[in-house]
Amino acid sequence: MRTIITFFLPLILVIMPSIVSAHIYLKPDGNVIPRNTNGVTCDVPGTYHAIFESNSTVDILYSVGIQHDPFEMYLIDNTDENIIYTLVENIPDIKGLNTQSITFPDIECASCTLKLSQNASYSSCADITLTRRENILPTNSVSHIISTQTDQSVFLEWDNPDNINQVMILQSDFYIESTPDSTKQYQNGDEIDGATVIFLEINDTYNVNGLIPQTDYYFQFFTRNMAGNYSKVNPYKATTAEVINNQPMISLEDIRLQSDGVCEQAINIVATVTDVDAGDMHQIQWVTNPVLENQSTDPLEFYNSSSINDGTEKQFEITAVVTDNGAPIKTHSQVYNFSCAADPNLIEDEPIAEANHAPKVVLIAGIQSIYGCEDIVEVFAAIEDEDENDTFTVKWSVEPELENQSLDPLVFMNSTDTSGLQSKHYKFTVNVTDSGVPAQISTKEFDYVCEPHPDQGLVIVDNELSLGGLSHIYLWILAIFAMVMRLKRKV
Repeated sequence: MRTIITFFLPLILVIMPSIVSAHIYLKPDGNVIPRNTNGVTCDVPGTYHAIFESNSTVDILYSVGIQHDPFEMYLIDNTDENIIYTLVENIPDIKGLNTQSITFPDIECASCTLKLSQNASYSSCADITLTRRENILPTNSVSHIISTQTDQSVFLEWDNPDNINQVMILQSDFYIESTPDSTKQYQNGDEIDGATVIFLEINDTYNVNGLIPQTDYYFQFFTRNMAGNYSKVNPYKATTAEVINNQPMISLEDIRLQSDGVCEQAINIVATVTDVDAGDMHQIQWVTNPVLENQSTDPLEFYNSSSINDGTEKQFEITAVVTDNGAPIKTHSQVYNFSCAADPNLIEDEPIAEANHAPKVVLIAGIQSIYGCEDIVEVFAAIEDEDENDTFTVKWSVEPELENQSLDPLVFMNSTDTSGLQSKHYKFTVNVTDSGVPAQISTKEFDYVCEPHPDQGLVIVDNELSLGGLSHIYLWILAIFAMVMRLKRKV
């Protein structure tokens, strides 16, 4: 038993290709429908017949699976299976898909067979009808037309009738009633009575692109049979949809290198935009509160390093607004609250401000003549202050009113009172304001009084302090004291 299996195995391997692989066969997607595709024997005649015009030339598609000898094409009458006409002989045996041009005889045959034969052993057949043009009736047009519309396209679907070899679609802005010329070979782009040829195939679907939104379009369907005759028109109207612009969406992400929320890195926010409308263009606008400059050149990025590593707390409201170019225009915004804490390692302790001390003011009357009130009224101010760097503003006032003729802010002097032999009595008030923070003000009042005493000299009263009957030496000491106080003033 083992010997028999070994002996017949090579024979089985040789024979199997003849069974499972076709030798020659007519292609089903050509202009004829084959009865068989196994390339061995033809089946019995069928009910479908491809109609051809007598004396016409057509291209027949066929395929060679296994090469043998050259082959031929015949026209056979189905009623008696006799060869009516030899269409072509000695067709080269070339493996793969091939095309053979044949010319039918000028005869009529209601039921014939187109036979592709190779070495009288392998064949493929198709049922055809030959008739003269004047006897070929127009075919039926397509049926059950439906469509699906977008704002810029119309997708058409329909059912094809039998016995056609082409569907023609015309596109226009109106209906037409004309029928294409069966003697003319049309191409896409040709015009028939103002309508444009957009489809010349055998399929049953077609997508029309590049249309205008909310516009009526008219489509005229024709079918053509093998003889070249066209059917009557089957019109169809479709309206493109309204433009729908979808809103773009924007999202924000903080991509800075954060360190425990401490303000050590620059502000760096990136935006991502998504839009269902793939063809839309977008503009991005960044808005910050408070105002902050965007130092990035990328419209999808916000970057600012102006306050990097300054050790201070940062709080910004950063808003990104995206606007598309659709119709109508749509926008979307997203807010990101940027905040980070101050870096304690970068903050220096602020110095504690020292208290500002109030200045002290002493007022002294000027040297008077020992023999009574002279014509000059003179008062000196001396200022002392613990704050060495303070400066001062001095303001004098006198009752009754008297003009200060001195250019020195620490001296009040007036020489207009000529009553040298009469009593003088003035009330001086001086306000001294220092430059410290907060500013300190000192006020001092002083009664300037002098009486003419020819025998005892000058009497000066400072508030409750009264000096009288002074000797010449004591007056000189008082004058020196006044001069020393003037040297100590600070303005």
